Amino acid sequence: MYRIETYDEKNRWRWACPHPKRHRDWRVVDGLFECRGCGETYSELVNLKSGERVPREQIEVVGPHAGHKGGMGKPTVEEP
Repeated sequence: MYRIETYDEKNRWRWACPHPKRHRDWRVVDGLFECRGCGETYSELVNLKSGERVPREQIEVVGPHAGHKGGMGKPTVEEP
């Protein structure tokens, strides 16, 4: 299980969307990751340090704004 601490910029910026441009402006919505950079939703993020694609269910998002970033659950938006 990976842990992304939203208050730790260095930790958070290690993760990007799977788009080839690797946007880092993502948030959790309805159990998926929504990238504000490309406007897509994804079920995984890329760990920029290792290059690994990590599915949402293996990532815990914590921090002062984690409560409104959405929890894991059944998605209410369709995956791309």
